[in-house]
Amino acid sequence: DYLDTFPGCVISVSLDRYFLDRVTDHLFRFEPDGHLREIPGNYSAWLEIKAEEDAAAARASAEAKRVAATQPPQSASPSQPTTSGLTFNEKRELEQIEARIEQAEVRKPELEAQMVEAATDYERTAKLSADLDALLAQLDKDMERWADLAERM
Repeated sequence: DYLDTFPGCVISVSLDRYFLDRVTDHLFRFEPDGHLREIPGNYSAWLEIKAEEDAAAARASAEAKRVAATQPPQSASPSQPTTSGLTFNEKRELEQIEARIEQAEVRKPELEAQMVEAATDYERTAKLSADLDALLAQLDKDMERWADLAERM
């Protein structure tokens, strides 16, 4: 209550979403690349911005995959063999991994949006957070395997 009426500036570091939503009107966030990002609004506004950015990135990724799939393969020069270096099972695994990655990229913003909606329900937020962590771990694992197979292809 005191901070609601405080006329000055307060720098706070907190993991309490309710507190951040109630007290803040401006956020600064350290990005993974080391830059500091200024975000107008409270924590809920940031989550909405992040969900929109993730959805846009997923759409761009899906569009890039669609464009890559519709382009004809470049012909190999006659001196190079045309074998892919992958077994039948590895090719099938690659297709399955690509489908899982696409599903995970769609599911991630959905989970984040559900977390925003459930911000005051600790149990639901904890479950959604665990689901999101598991999804991200599987996505990292799939991306690494996909990179391995794509490199060999």
